[in-house]
Amino acid sequence: MYPGEFERLFKKVSDLFTLESIAQKLDLEDNFPKRRADTLIWDTIDSSCTGSYIDIGDGKYVLCNHLLKRPVRILFFILLSEFESRLFRIHEWKGKDIDYLNEKNINDLIKELVDSDLIQLQREYKTRQEFKEDLKAVSSFRNVIMHVNKKLEKTVDLELVIKRKAQVLKLLLAFQQILDNMERSYEKKNNSLNNEQLKELKENIGSLEDSIKIIYSSRKIRPLIGKDSIYMRTFGEDFVSPEKYNPEYLDERRGRKVKTEFAEIRESLNEYDKKPSQKNKIRLLLEVGDFIVQTIIINQFYSKDKLYFDINKTAQYVLNFLKLELKKRGFEIEMAEKLARIKYGSRAWLRKKGLPPKDKQLEESLCKEEVEKFENVD
Repeated sequence: MYPGEFERLFKKVSDLFTLESIAQKLDLEDNFPKRRADTLIWDTIDSSCTGSYIDIGDGKYVLCNHLLKRPVRILFFILLSEFESRLFRIHEWKGKDIDYLNEKNINDLIKELVDSDLIQLQREYKTRQEFKEDLKAVSSFRNVIMHVNKKLEKTVDLELVIKRKAQVLKLLLAFQQILDNMERSYEKKNNSLNNEQLKELKENIGSLEDSIKIIYSSRKIRPLIGKDSIYMRTFGEDFVSPEKYNPEYLDERRGRKVKTEFAEIRESLNEYDKKPSQKNKIRLLLEVGDFIVQTIIINQFYSKDKLYFDINKTAQYVLNFLKLELKKRGFEIEMAEKLARIKYGSRAWLRKKGLPPKDKQLEESLCKEEVEKFENVD
């Protein structure tokens, strides 16, 4: 499974369902396979229950038939929901219209994926046929899980459940590899917009708040705190002040330490001071603009969170610090906000048009144009 936010969520839920949670106190004399009471049901189904019961000690036993009851259904439901979500996202990132996708059933989406070249972006399946067979099997099994019935408990063989578990986990990994490679190709790819499209883009760049809504309508937003959270990515661990902070945090998705957004701003300030070029000026303003975007996300999505007040207080404190730092260099915070509006507004417009949303060459060109316009007015 892809190591990230979904895996952590799934682990939290699966950790709730132990053998002890479905065990009964029974008076049995036969010898049955023994397991620890805190063994997870999700892990137990892989080892296959060969007898009628599992002995967890202290006179408690688990009826093997009960392994396929509600806990396993719930866990498969979560996996299959994520399966559908990633499948939908692949087609959306391919540029297909949302209304079109909403009208399609899952088998349509599977067929279109199997028939496309996107399967070359994953490493789990050697052949198109193997990929297709697992997709069909999981799609069929989905009907057993998603609809209220007794098929899972009464008619589905445990060996089949074990097989479907392996297949859906493998497909989730393959889907994530496709998405990751699509994202990387989008970052490298530039959109060739004609003059009419460029004019439409400029005329339709809205507010930062509206652009953020569009961008995150089809993207999972990071949690407010914790690993890979907004706070961690922006400030890092143990942030005390703009002078006392940890410049790196562990990005679990990438599996390595990366700079926080605040550290990148400090780096941009130093680079501009060393060489006050237009390029370094735009980079500095965009870095501050990215920070402004994070403050808007905090306000837009987490204003009712119990930690909102403290985190927003830190964000505003740092924002005031950045205003002063920009002013020392002859810049206004409003210019950073304007460039952020251009950067994220262009991404929102491109996403709505089904085009690769991250076009750094286009963003740099539009921002340079805005800065030069502002400088000429001065």
